[in-house]
Amino acid sequence: MGFFHYCDRDGFEVDIVIEQGLAAVARVEIKAAATVRSSDLRGLLKLPKR
Repeated sequence: MGFFHYCDRDGFEVDIVIEQGLAAVARVEIKAAATVRSSDLRGLLKLPKR
């Protein structure tokens, strides 16, 4: 099992990606804000396409 950070050249990022083998097991986004906006989820939504 591995823990990684994902960031691409377009500025999409996921704070923590937990992988086991070739499959992403979990994606974690960490925010300090009290409110979550849809734009905060951009990286989470883009990562499965890769």
